[in-house]
Order: sequence, then C-alpha cells, then structure tokens
Amino acid sequence: MKNRNTAAFLSIAFAVGIVVLPILAERLPGLRGRLAFARAANAVDLGTGNADQLLREAERLFDKPKQELDYWHVRLKMAFKSDPDTALEVLVDAVRSNEKFVTLASTAYWHHDKQRDYENALNALLLLYSKVEVDVDGKLIAANQISYLRALSRVDLVAALEDMNHVVKEAPSQWEYRDTRAWVLYELGKYPEALEDANAAVKQSVSSLQDSETGLWNQIVNWASGTPQPASADGLLTIQEANKLLWSVGVVRYHRGKILEAMGMKAEAEADWAWLAERKLPADDRLH
Repeated sequence: MKNRNTAAFLSIAFAVGIVVLPILAERLPGLRGRLAFARAANAVDLGTGNADQLLREAERLFDKPKQELDYWHVRLKMAFKSDPDTALEVLVDAVRSNEKFVTLASTAYWHHDKQRDYENALNALLLLYSKVEVDVDGKLIAANQISYLRALSRVDLVAALEDMNHVVKEAPSQWEYRDTRAWVLYELGKYPEALEDANAAVKQSVSSLQDSETGLWNQIVNWASGTPQPASADGLLTIQEANKLLWSVGVVRYHRGKILEAMGMKAEAEADWAWLAERKLPADDRLH
C-alpha cells in the first residue's frame, strides 16, 4: 500500500511538473528582472548600494527594458533624488516608450506637490491630462487642479483665470472651485473680486462642515474616531492628522485671511486666523 501511494504521488508530481516547469521557466527571467528593479529602487530610497549599477544589471535581464514600467519607476526615483528638474524629461521619455506610462505623472505630481515644488507638479499634471481622456466632470477637476498649481507657482495666471471662469460657470455650487478662482485673482492682484469669491467659498464650505458635524451618523463616526490631536511641538494639526474636510475648509479660511490682509482689512482677517487657531490648524502656507 505504501509503495503504491509513493508511485501515485510521483506520477502526480511528474504530471504537474510537465505543466508548471515551462511556465516557471518562462516567467523566471521576468521575476528576476522585477526583483532587480526592486533592488535598484531600494538603493535609491535607502541610499544603500549603487543604484545606477543595479539598474544596469536589471536592464540586462530584459530584451526591451524601456518597455518595463518598473524601469521608469526607478529612473523617476533617481531623478527625484539627484535633480528633480529632470523628472519631466524622464516622464516624457517614458511616454514616448509607451503612452500607458503616463500614469507615472501622477507619482511625479504627488512627489513635487509634497515638496512644495509647484511648478514641476504643474508640469507633471499638464503631461498627465494631455494624454488621459476624462469626462466632463473630470475636465472641470483637471482645470481646477491645473489652475490652482498655476496660482501657487505664479505661472500663466491669465490662462488660469480664463479656465476658472469657465469652471465656476459650469459648477457654481462647488466651493472648491470658487476658492481656486479667489486665489488666482489674489495672485493677479484683483483683491475685491478675489474677496467676493472667497466669501462665497467660506460660506459654502462652512455649511458643508456644519452638515458633516450635525448628522447623526457623522456624530457617531466623530465620537468613535475621537478628536484629532496634534503631535507637533507647535500644537497644530498636520494634513495627515486633521479631518480631510476640516483641512479643506481651513485652506479656504486661510486664503480669505490673506486676501483681507492684502486689502488692509486686518481686523476682518483676524476672525479667520482665530477660526483656524480654535481648530488647531496652521495659519500659514502649510494650508495650500
């Protein structure tokens, strides 16, 4: 009985091996290549090892390494670390190799935005939206994002205003869009028009915040999650610690405060600074 079981097991193993081994043989080089790219990426992130050499070793495992998304991930990481201004060149080369690789622009956008490198974040977003098809709502979102980055980097402000005029016309109830146009107008020095938009954005956003705080379900969620507590020495919340909606409304209040200050209305601006302080939010450009 034992011998028959052994023979049966060997027969099954042989049959499985006939099917599996060719598949493994076919996929093993790709798996080795992925691991090689991962080692190169870790060398960039951790500062251990020679990333250039590891990348070259990974390239040799593929017939066409530039058709591999992982290759461009590593190249982009290297650009971020050594010279962020070259990241756009890497992105363009990646898209030339394969238009699907335009998704890397999202990675570049978030990296530059986190570093407050708004001009490079803008360039990444422009590349992304030049290649990606979006619906009507997506076009409004894209125009809003691009216009806000133009305002933060003070680039093509007239174009930003033209885009936001269209966006606000299409979606007048979206307070995020009114806020973006307010900041574009602020950067253009059109303070009275900026204040009109900022007032509308504050009114609409505070209403949204109040609705989120008064609903029974939201009250239960807020009670369960507790009041966010800042960990920083200055006692102020970070974007990671704050409720997402609270932070967004804080941005609107910060923008209006800056517009009011620019108009010499310091007493009115103090009301916005007090609102932020009461909620442990910063009153500086961390709220961008």
